[in-house]
Amino acid sequence: MGALTIEQQREKLEYLETFARMIWGGERSMSTAVTVVARLHPASESVEQAAAVVRAALAGIRAEDGCLQYDPHLADDGSFLIVERWASRDALDAHSTGAPVQVLREGLEGLTTAPAEVTVAEAL
Repeated sequence: MGALTIEQQREKLEYLETFARMIWGGERSMSTAVTVVARLHPASESVEQAAAVVRAALAGIRAEDGCLQYDPHLADDGSFLIVERWASRDALDAHSTGAPVQVLREGLEGLTTAPAEVTVAEAL
């Protein structure tokens, strides 16, 4: 196997730089796993009913392609925190428009006091 030409070396370096930016910052890949924290604000008189709606949606959401984690929690302030992990942004996007989460949204109508707060993050 012969030595690389200057042009081949430049191409290889460009490829490695692009790959490094995707891994350590700069450009992001649609296939990078993402973590989501969603905060729901059930009305104080609707906490049990809202919790039942969330629990009823769990099996469908957890069965979605790319769902790695979907765990709801009751916070000290009475809000619900849902910790999610998705295999990719594409999987999260599909979840966001999918039937299981639509059932959840419809079930929570009239039971919350504010819109959901959603934070999406990628590992550093």
